[in-house]
Amino acid sequence: MSDRYCISPEKSCRPLMKNIEKYYEILKLKPGASLGEVKQAYRDLAKVWHPDCFPDAPHLKQKAEEEIKKINEAYQQLKSCQPVSPNSSWGDRTANYSTYRIDAESYYKRGMENAKRSRYKEAIEDFTSAIRLNPEYIEAYKYRGIACSKLGYENRATSDANKAAQLQHKQKTPASNTAPYSSSSWKCDRTLKDHVHWVFSIAISPDGQTLVSSSADKTIRIWHLPTGTLLKTITGHLEFVRSVAISPDGQLIASGSDDRSIKIWNLATGKLLHTLTGHFAAVW
Repeated sequence: MSDRYCISPEKSCRPLMKNIEKYYEILKLKPGASLGEVKQAYRDLAKVWHPDCFPDAPHLKQKAEEEIKKINEAYQQLKSCQPVSPNSSWGDRTANYSTYRIDAESYYKRGMENAKRSRYKEAIEDFTSAIRLNPEYIEAYKYRGIACSKLGYENRATSDANKAAQLQHKQKTPASNTAPYSSSSWKCDRTLKDHVHWVFSIAISPDGQTLVSSSADKTIRIWHLPTGTLLKTITGHLEFVRSVAISPDGQLIASGSDDRSIKIWNLATGKLLHTLTGHFAAVW
């Protein structure tokens, strides 16, 4: 195998040796910890220091961003130098990087496989590695954003979606810097503002007269779309309301929540008709 397709583990680890104790210390591990221990420590610390955990505390969020950056660096460095079996496969997170082609496309493909299996944390790591190797990898940003959204990391999801859109716009913009479509051709009809937290989902009735929205403020709101008038505010979910849909006949609303339930409502009256339970996590 040519050097273009592989990395010697000895060479890849050599620049790291003087810092390896620092990386173990960041992850609160003893030097020589196994890859499994490194992975678990990373996951535990990422949960504690994820910036999305501090939406209402800017100073803590800034500190969390600094901490998560150090945690990510330590994890990536320690992971790349772990000795493992040469028979490992791409599906095994302990795969020996010296036996496979290391490029952005490979990380992206592995991220897609993990996403298909609902291994969203692993998928995020893979998409991040792809982006490090190719900072303009639009699809990696797009699907990392989707994986973040699946885990409830809404700030990261929005950031990745915006980055993907910026890169797409950059590719489409002619050399003269004249956009293919003028922004003046788009006009905001109205803005609906009564929610007091993130809006996760909206649905429009088949007749185009009604818009239903769901939010992190634990409410569902029903709007008269032609005028933007708020008609009803529905409460009943105990946590974030992640998803909402309107039945094809325009009679019912279905909503899914972090409280692990699905609720069926009468659209006209806002009355709760049924509560469906059985999921073991948020209903998206």
